[in-house]
Amino acid sequence: MAHRGATPRDPTLAMQGFRFLVEEPYLVFYKVLRSQVRVYRVLHGHRAYRDLL
Repeated sequence: MAHRGATPRDPTLAMQGFRFLVEEPYLVFYKVLRSQVRVYRVLHGHRAYRDLL
């Protein structure tokens, strides 16, 4: 169920293929790459995340 996560509202992140899951109080940012899921960052939900990815 790798595509279960939401697509970010930020168009740049969405075009780069990022998806995210909310696991309170964290946001888990990842990409689906062929047969694997690669987690890029786990950030607190109150962080400004755009520049951290």
